[in-house]
Amino acid sequence: MSAKIKISEFEFIGILALLMSISAYAIDAMLPALGIIGSEFKLPNSNDAQLIISALFIGLSVGQLFYGPLSDSIGRRRAIFLGIVIFAMGSFLCIFSQSMTIMLVGRVLQGFGASGSRIITMALVRDKFSGNAMARIMSFVMTVFIIVPALAPAVGQVILQASNWRTVFASQLLLGLFAVLWFGLRMEETLPIERRKKFSMRQFYKAAKMTFGNKNTMMFALSSGFIFSAFLGYLNSAQQVYQEYFDLGERLPLFFGILSISLGSASLLNSQLVLKYGMRKLVFIATFFFTLLSLNYFVLILLFPHWINLTSFMVTMIIVFFCAGILFGNLSSLALEPMGEIAGSASAVIGTIQSTISLSLGLLIGQMYNGTLTPLVFGFASMGFLTFLSLSLTKPYQKSQA
Repeated sequence: MSAKIKISEFEFIGILALLMSISAYAIDAMLPALGIIGSEFKLPNSNDAQLIISALFIGLSVGQLFYGPLSDSIGRRRAIFLGIVIFAMGSFLCIFSQSMTIMLVGRVLQGFGASGSRIITMALVRDKFSGNAMARIMSFVMTVFIIVPALAPAVGQVILQASNWRTVFASQLLLGLFAVLWFGLRMEETLPIERRKKFSMRQFYKAAKMTFGNKNTMMFALSSGFIFSAFLGYLNSAQQVYQEYFDLGERLPLFFGILSISLGSASLLNSQLVLKYGMRKLVFIATFFFTLLSLNYFVLILLFPHWINLTSFMVTMIIVFFCAGILFGNLSSLALEPMGEIAGSASAVIGTIQSTISLSLGLLIGQMYNGTLTPLVFGFASMGFLTFLSLSLTKPYQKSQA
C-alpha cells in the first residue's frame, strides 16, 4: 500500500467482525437446510447430516496451522487474500455438489479458507493492542460477530423458501467476497516488514515450543477448547433438537437466534467489565455458573423429566450461553497475551489446540444425540467441569492484568 490508511476504531472492529463472520455464516446458515440435504443425498442416518457442520471445522483446524505462520512471514493482508480464494473454491464445490462426498470436500475447503480470516483477525488485534485493551477490542468484535450467528439461520430459512440449499452456499460466497473487498480497500498492513519472520518449520516449531512451554497459555487454550466443544456439540445437534425434539419446524431460527443474542450481549457487557475486574476473575465466575447451571439441568432431566420443556431449556441455555459469551473472548486473549511478536504463529498453535479438542469432543456430543436432551446437557456440564479444572492450574501474570 502506497499510502497509509487511517480508519476509526469503529470501522476497525466492523472489518474484523465481518472477516470472522465468514465462517460463522457458513456454519449457521446451513442449519435449516441439513434435513433437506440429508434427504436429497439419501443419508442412512439423520445424525450423518451433522458432518456438514463438522467438516467445516476440520478445515478450520488444519488451516490454522498454515495461516498463522504464513501471516507472520508475508503479512496479514496477503494471507487473508489467499484464504478467501480457497474459501471461494470450496463454496463453488458445495454449490455444484452432487454427492455427500463432494459436499464434505467443499466444506473442508471452505473451513480451510475461512480459517485465514478467523485466525489472522486475532493477530491483527494483537498487533495493535495488548492486555485488557486487547480483550476490550475482542469483546466488541465478538459482539458484532455474534449478530451473524443470530441472523444466519433466519437468512438460510428465507433463502430456502425462495430458492434451494445451493443458493445458501452462493450467499456464503458473496459474503466472503464483500468482506475481503472491504478489508482490502480500508485495512492497512499491521505487521511491518522489519517485524516479519521467515516462513519455516523451524519458526513454527519455535512458536509451538513457546506456546506449549507456557503453562498459562496452554491451560487457557485447553479451557477455550472445552467450552467450544460444548458449543460445537450444540451446533451439531441444534437442528435436531429444535426441529425434531421440540417440533419447532421453521421457527428454528428464532430460538437459535435468542441464544446467539445472549452470547453477543455477554460479549458487549464484557468489554466494560474486563476493564474493571480483569479477564481472570471474569472467566472463573463465568465458568462456575456455566458448569453449575448445566449440571443442575442435567440432574433435572434425570430426576424430573416431566419438568423438561422448551421454556425451561431456553431459560437455562440463555444464562449458560451468556456465560459462554464472557468466556470466548477472554480465554483467547489470556492464551495469546504472552506471545508478543509471534502472535500469528502462536494463534495458529492455540487455535489448533482449541479446534482439535472441540472437533473431537463436540462431534462426540453431537453424534450422541438420541432424541433426547440428555447427551447435549451432559456435554455442557462435563465441558464446564473440565474448563474449571484447567483454569485452576493457571497463575496470574502481570501483563494480562495491565
